[in-house]
Amino acid sequence: AIYVVDPPDSGEFRTLAQNLDVPANTLSVQVRRMRQRLLELLRLELAQTVSDPTDVDAEMQALRAALMA
Repeated sequence: AIYVVDPPDSGEFRTLAQNLDVPANTLSVQVRRMRQRLLELLRLELAQTVSDPTDVDAEMQALRAALMA
């Protein structure tokens, strides 16, 4: 789940890929795409909760900080 916030390092990718029986490059691409899509969806959701669209970036930063705490 932490890979949503920060991707694993290359060693973790290799280990995880071996455990999942997929090539490390394939896993890397899948995780990157998943993270990009999640960020898109989060931005859309947050945009609906703020009165000023320019506040979305600040909300994203606050959410990231909360997830990292």
